[in-house]
Amino acid sequence: MNNKSNFFMLRAIELSINSVKNNGGPFGCVIVKDNKIIAEGFNEVTKTNDPTAHAEIVTIRKACKNTNNFNLSGTEMYTSCEPCPMCLSAIYWSHIDNIYFGNTRKDAASIGFDDNYIYEELKKDLFKRTIPMKQINQNEAKKAFEMAGLAPKDINMVSLYDCYTITVLISLEDAGFVGKGEAGAFVESTDITYKGSLPINTHGGQLSYGQPQVGGGMSHVTESVRQMQGLAGDRQVKNLDYCFVNG
Repeated sequence: MNNKSNFFMLRAIELSINSVKNNGGPFGCVIVKDNKIIAEGFNEVTKTNDPTAHAEIVTIRKACKNTNNFNLSGTEMYTSCEPCPMCLSAIYWSHIDNIYFGNTRKDAASIGFDDNYIYEELKKDLFKRTIPMKQINQNEAKKAFEMAGLAPKDINMVSLYDCYTITVLISLEDAGFVGKGEAGAFVESTDITYKGSLPINTHGGQLSYGQPQVGGGMSHVTESVRQMQGLAGDRQVKNLDYCFVNG
């Protein structure tokens, strides 16, 4: 790590220390582009009574506002601690190029900030998580998708949570890619590899990729982002415009 990187990390750490001094959480973050800080922030959960106001989220919001763009490609993040699952998702969605962190999540857990249970939740079947989930009003919910102008036929790739094999078939049917009861025949007759007409789980899914840590539902998000950015290497899907993801 060069002197510039040290400077940015030390600034993130300074923000975390100042946050503690002001009765906030011990987390700080900066986002850098072209060797200049474009946004910085610290944990504001208690200050704003907003459970999502983690240092990384706060800083991403500021960076997007300062650049007038939701896409932060070409930037790097320096954060005083390894991002939690929520912040990691936001980092992927905002297309930040690199992450540098100081403390690990184990360090955070040792002082009472333990997000490991969220990683454990992500491994579970969608309907077996601690917070009950039940799908309702699917037909009504599809109206917004229809208004957005996207239909299953417009999707070039699918990445589906696959804690069980049948979960993929159910998701294909529920999302409207095939009719009810037709998913089995569909996957048998369709090329679903990265070269096929509807690539599904190009990273191999959880049976291949594994469930530990972010290898659960989060792996579908990261794989989809890699594919959309053209960074999937030998398994890159060509002519990819839209990807459907659940996790």
